[in-house]
Amino acid sequence: MKTRSTKKALIASLLSMLLCASMLIGSTFAWFTDTATTAVNRIQAGSLDVELWQGETDAKLNSEALKWVVQDGRDQDKILWEPGCSYDLESFRIKNNGNLALKYKVVINGLVGNAKLLEAIDFTVKVEGDALIAKDGTSTVATVADLNNFEGTLSAGAVTGKITITGIMKKDAGNEYQGLSIDGISITVVAAQDTVENDSNGNTYDRSATYPVTIRELLDTYGNDGIHMPAGVEITTAKDPEGTNGSLTTVTLKDYEAFVYFTQVFDHEKAYEARKALLSNEANKAYSFELHGADYNIWYTGYIHKLTVKMDCDIDLGNARVNPFLFADIGNTAFTFDGNGHTIKNAKLASSTGNVGFFGHGVSVKNVTLDNIHVTATGNPENQCAGIVSSDATANISGVTVKNSSVTGGKYTGAIVGYNYGSITNCTVENCTVSGQYKVGGIVGYICNSNNQDTYVTGNKLTDVTVKAENVLAGKTAVIGKIVGNWNATTGTCNNNTFSGTTVATDNIGKTESGCTVTR
Repeated sequence: MKTRSTKKALIASLLSMLLCASMLIGSTFAWFTDTATTAVNRIQAGSLDVELWQGETDAKLNSEALKWVVQDGRDQDKILWEPGCSYDLESFRIKNNGNLALKYKVVINGLVGNAKLLEAIDFTVKVEGDALIAKDGTSTVATVADLNNFEGTLSAGAVTGKITITGIMKKDAGNEYQGLSIDGISITVVAAQDTVENDSNGNTYDRSATYPVTIRELLDTYGNDGIHMPAGVEITTAKDPEGTNGSLTTVTLKDYEAFVYFTQVFDHEKAYEARKALLSNEANKAYSFELHGADYNIWYTGYIHKLTVKMDCDIDLGNARVNPFLFADIGNTAFTFDGNGHTIKNAKLASSTGNVGFFGHGVSVKNVTLDNIHVTATGNPENQCAGIVSSDATANISGVTVKNSSVTGGKYTGAIVGYNYGSITNCTVENCTVSGQYKVGGIVGYICNSNNQDTYVTGNKLTDVTVKAENVLAGKTAVIGKIVGNWNATTGTCNNNTFSGTTVATDNIGKTESGCTVTR
C-alpha cells in the first residue's frame, strides 16, 4: 500500500513538472529586477537675435532710412559725392535680444543703380565707448576701424554704444564714377555665436562659427550677370509643356545662398546681354533652343519662351531689409515664381520712390507662404503701389499664403497686391494689417484687365485682418473694400471669398467703376 502511494506521488510530481515545462515552452524566464531613474535637466537651444535701435532712443529701426549728416542741412537728394568728401550716417545701436553671446559685423549693401560706385567709397565704423577689435584680433583702441576689417562682440541682452558709419570718397576716384548713383542702400548686421559660453570641454566649440552670407559678398564673389552663380542655382530647359514650339527654362533655388543670389543680386537684363555675347561662340550654346540664335538665350522671356523660378527649400531672411524680386521686360515677359509649397519668412521692404512688394512687376506668383514680411511705401504716396506679395504684378497670383505681416502703402494697397491686371485666386491672409492712403483692399487695392479678359478674385480667405485707410491723400475720399478696394475690370468674378477682422468697409468691393460687370 505504501509502495502504491509512493508511486502515485511520484507520477503526480512528474506530471506537475511536465505541465510546468509545457507552460515554459516558447516563453522567457523572469529575473528579479529593479530600476532607478533620475531626471535629466531639459535640453534647450540658445538663440541669436539682433535688433537695430535708433542712436538716441530705445526705439527700434524698422524700415526707416538712415540719413547722411550734412552741416548745411541740405535735402538728401541734394548731397553730391566728390573725391575727398566724407559723410557720417545717423547713428544707430545694436541690441542682442537673444540669450547667447554673439560676434557681429556690419555690411553695406547697395544694389539698385550703379553698385560700382561703392568701389570708390571707403567706410569706417566707430562704436561709442568701445575699443574696437579688428578681425585679426588686434585692438584698435583709437575707436575707429575700417568697416571691412571690423568685428564686434555683444553679450546676451546687451546693447552697443552709438555706432557711426562714415563714408569717404577716395581722393583718386576717377571720371568713371561721375554721374553714377546708388539707391536701395542698406546696412546689414550679421551675427554668429561667440566663444563665451562653456560646454563640458570649454568655450572653444564655436570658434569656427561663420556668418550668414551677405548680398555684398555674393555680388563680389559671383557678379550679377549670371555667368557665374552659386552651386545651388540649378538650371534646366525643356520644350514648353503647354504644347507651343517654345521652351521652358526652370531655375531651381536649392539653398539659402542660391535664393539670396538669384532674388537680390542677379540682374536679369545684364544676364541676358552677357549670355548673348557668350553665345557668339557656337561652342557655348549649352541649351538646345539657343541654337535659334543668341537673341533667344535662356534669359529671354518673351514670344514663346517662358521662365519659371522654383524654390526647393524654406528661407529665413533673418529680418533683413531686401529689395523686390523682379525681372526686366525682355520681349513680353512670361515669368512665374513657384514657391513649390515652401515658406519665405522674416524680411522688410521699403521704398521712398517706387512701388514696393516682395515680388515686382510682371511676376506671376503661386504656391508660396510669406511669413513676417513687412512692406512700407514712403515718400511718394500719390503714385506708389504696395502689396506684401507684389506691388503691381500685372499677372496671376494663386495659392499664396501671407501671415503675421503688414503693408503700409500709398495710392493702391493690398495684402496680396497693390495694383493688378490679372486674377487672384485661392489665397490666404492671416493676422495681417493692410493700411493705405487711397484705394485699399484686403486682397488687392485696385484691379483691372486687358482686352476684356475675365478677371477672377475668388476662393480667397482672410482671417484676423485689419484693412484701413490712414493719412488719406489730399482731395481724395478713401475707397476701402474687404477684398477689393477698386474694381475696374470690365468683366469678371468676385465671389467665394471670406473675411474676418477689423475694417470700416461694409462690402467686399469698395467701389465698382461704371461699365464693369462683376459676378458675385
